[in-house]
Formats: sequence, structure tokens, C-alpha cells
Amino acid sequence: MPQRFLKPGIRQSRRWNRVGWLAQSLYVRLVTLVDDFARYEADPELLRSELFPYGDPDGNPIQLTAIDSACEQLAEKDMVHFYIHDGVKYCQLKRWTERTRAEKSKYPAPLTTVAVKCQQTAAIAASPSPSPSPPSTEKREREENFHQCPPMTRTEFNTLCQLRAVPADCAEWFWNTHDAVNWLDGQKRPIQKVEPLLMRTLASWRANGGAGNGKAPNGTGQSPNRPKTPMDLKTIIQAKETLAGEIRKKHCSDVAMGDSWTNAEKKAEYFKLKREVKELNTQISSMA
Repeated sequence: MPQRFLKPGIRQSRRWNRVGWLAQSLYVRLVTLVDDFARYEADPELLRSELFPYGDPDGNPIQLTAIDSACEQLAEKDMVHFYIHDGVKYCQLKRWTERTRAEKSKYPAPLTTVAVKCQQTAAIAASPSPSPSPPSTEKREREENFHQCPPMTRTEFNTLCQLRAVPADCAEWFWNTHDAVNWLDGQKRPIQKVEPLLMRTLASWRANGGAGNGKAPNGTGQSPNRPKTPMDLKTIIQAKETLAGEIRKKHCSDVAMGDSWTNAEKKAEYFKLKREVKELNTQISSMA
């Protein structure tokens, strides 16, 4: 394992300082674990055993949900890119500048597209000198490791899927499929709106009986259009309450004369969610 050196600038890094303590520790430990191309397997159990072999400061094993949350924070701050290759989850640190000793990575590269900076393009076009020879495949992978950020975070996506009752395997397929192509549409343009595309995918998914295999998306054999149970409704209520709480936290403040909203649209969305929660609770009561 090559030696790694933390740069003093990490203390002033806004990205690093905007994640939780566990995420900060996971990132620093991950720096010592990845290969020369900043890659490693990202299975949560593997990361826990490799990065936190002795658990937390009290000696207790760190929960896998905490590892997942820390990874999501690092992904949201564009510090680590997580991707799937042949069913295996991998990660790659962003903005990697360590000296490369190996000629090839032992882990597959993420499927990304080239993000060419305008300044570089203009400089190349204006340069009278002949174009340099193409870099090696691995060097090009490192230089082109600019990943189009998803239109929303994974946490926001999960909340949306709960609100729209999207089956878990359909949601997972949707996220992994679009993340694998760098969140670009068929015309290689960045995807801006996730919900309309998600609902079209869900409609097709249900029409095909769940991935076209004649089974429901959840693999239970139940009809995808089965009536919602009280447990289903409670899950939707929890998601709506979470989303409403986030909206209120970001756009409303308590003052002496009552609530003060900074965004009228978010205020309307908040009260719409609260009405829907009330209606769902009424629906659950009628099932009793």
C-alpha cells in the first residue's frame, strides 16, 4: 500500500467541513485505502471492516446505516463518486492529485463523459503548436474524471420515491441506470427534472409487470396496482412529514407575530403536504 499524505488545506476545505464527523473520518481513512487511481470497492460492510476495524471510540461496531449516511454526505458534497460495475459497488475520490505508480487500476473505471473546460478549449484552439499525442487510457481516465452531479441528492431521491410509491427495485434500477450514463439523456444533455422521467419509468415498469419478468417490482408476485395497506400509507406519511419539515426548516422562521416565510411557493407546498398527511391519516382510521 503506497504512503498517502494529507494536505494542510483540508482544514480549510468547505466541502470537508460541511459533512459530519463520521464522514470526515471516513474520507481521511479512505485516502489511505484507495489505489493509485483513487478507487476501491464501496460495499458498506467492507468499508466498515477496512476503515473502522475497532469500531467507534467506545469499541462498539459502527452501524452500516451510519456508513451509508456518511457515504451519501461525501457524494452530495462531490468529494467521492460511487458507481456500480457488474453488480459491484465502487468508489473513486474526486480531485485526486497523488502521484501514480501503477500503470493500471485494479478496479474498473466509472462510466463518465468528458467535461472539457471552456478555458482549455479556447487555449487549444488558439495555440499554433501541433496537438500533443493522445494520453494513455488510464491517464485519460484520471484527467476526464469529471462526473455530472445528479439533479438531486440520493436522500432527496429516496424521499421522492417514497412519496410516489415507487418500488425499491424500480427506484434502484432508475438511479443506477442514469448514474451509469452520467445523468445525461439520449441526446447527451444533462437531466434537469427527475420526477417526470421517474414517473414515466414507473408506468413502463408496471406495464411490464416489473422489469418485464411478469412479477411485481417488489418481487413478491403481488400485483403492482394492489391497494395500499396501512403500512404503505404510514410510509408515505413519514416521507411527506420529512419533506414538509425540511421545507419549513429552510424557508420559515418563527417570529413574535407568527411564522415568517421567505418563499410563497414553498409555503403553499408545505401546507399542501400537511393536508395530504391529514387525509392519509383519515384514510388509515377508516381502515381500522
